[in-house]
Amino acid sequence: MTFIASISAVIAAFTLTVSADGTQSQPWGYRIDPSMVHYSNWANTWSACGNDRQSPINIVSTSKPCDGENFSLTFSGQCTQYNLAEPHEPLEADIVGGEASLIL
Repeated sequence: MTFIASISAVIAAFTLTVSADGTQSQPWGYRIDPSMVHYSNWANTWSACGNDRQSPINIVSTSKPCDGENFSLTFSGQCTQYNLAEPHEPLEADIVGGEASLIL
């Protein structure tokens, strides 16, 4: 009887682990970081990233040569608060409480 109870507990724990794994979102990023899903594997992780949308977010971009020049930033849309930081990537902008676009 103890054997059956032990096996049942193991099966229940395994089932909960599998269920919990499917509900958690994996972090993604552009930099090489083992804790993130690399952009080359996005389509394997999220099916929406495999065709004409190659990013987990819809990034609308235009071609503009930089040549090392500084450009001013223009926000459009509604954003009551934002935070700019210079982390490992060239630029990070967090929009809080609204929708906005960032133009270089």
